[in-house]
Amino acid sequence: MSVFIRDSLDEDFILNKMWPGKSYFIDYFHPNASSFSSDCHEYLYNKSNYSGIWLDMNEIATFSNGQIDTSENELPCLDVTYPYYPGGYLFEHKTLCPNALPYNSTNIPIHNYYSLQQSMLVKKYLLNKFPSEYPFILSRGNAPGIGRYSFLWSGDNDSNYTWYHFSLSEVFTMNLFGVPMSGADVCGFAGETDSHMCSKWYQVGAFYPFFRAHRHHDYNNNDPFSMGNVLYETAKQAIQFRYRIVKYFYSLFIKKNHLGTIFRPVFF
Repeated sequence: MSVFIRDSLDEDFILNKMWPGKSYFIDYFHPNASSFSSDCHEYLYNKSNYSGIWLDMNEIATFSNGQIDTSENELPCLDVTYPYYPGGYLFEHKTLCPNALPYNSTNIPIHNYYSLQQSMLVKKYLLNKFPSEYPFILSRGNAPGIGRYSFLWSGDNDSNYTWYHFSLSEVFTMNLFGVPMSGADVCGFAGETDSHMCSKWYQVGAFYPFFRAHRHHDYNNNDPFSMGNVLYETAKQAIQFRYRIVKYFYSLFIKKNHLGTIFRPVFF
C-alpha cells in the first residue's frame, strides 16, 4: 500500500530505531493510511482482544538521529540549514530527518501533527469496532486539537518533588488547551524514589482526570506494595477514594463535553 514515510535522498521508506528495533513509520497523511492502520489494529485485536490503545513515542521519537541503514548506522540528513533550532538541537535529534517525505509534504510543516493524525485514524477504527463505546486512546505526542481524539499524559517525568509540583500545572494547562482527560505518571517515571514522596503523589494523582502509575524498569519499584506499609496503606486509600468519586468525574465529562475544563486552576 506504499504507506510509510519516505527518505528524501532516494525516496525509499525511511528507517530508524524504535522499541521494536529497526522500524518503518506509517505515513498517517497518506490516502491509504486509514485502511492500513485499521488492518493493523484488527490484526492486533485478534491477537490480544484489547479494550484501549496507548500511542507512545508518536512525536515521532526515535533512538537514532534522522535515519539509519540496515546495519543501524546513522545516515546524514540532507544538508538543510534553518535560522533557529529550538533548544539548540538539530531538528533530526531523536526523530526523523526534517526533509523526510510524508505524503504531499516534507516533515517540518506537519511534524507536530503526526500524533493528531494518528489519533484521528485510530479513533475512527475504534468507533467502527465498538460503536456503543467511547474509545480509550492515550497519546504522548500532541498538537492543537488532539483533545478531540485522544487522552494525554505529560510524558516521561522524574521521581522528585519538582516534577510532583509541576504535574499540577501540566494537567491544568492541558485542560486549558482542550485536553481535559490528562495526567502525569504517579510517583515519577525515572529516578529513584521513596515511599513518602510516592505516597503524597498517589494522594494528588487520585484527583487527576487520568490517573495511573508508570515506571522505567531501570529504577526501584514504586508499586503500592513494594516499599512498605506506609505506601501500601496510603495508595490503597487514595485508590479507594478515586473509585468513590469516579462517577462524579464521569458526570463532569458528560456535562462539559465540548464545553470546558475538568481540572481547573483556582483563578477559574
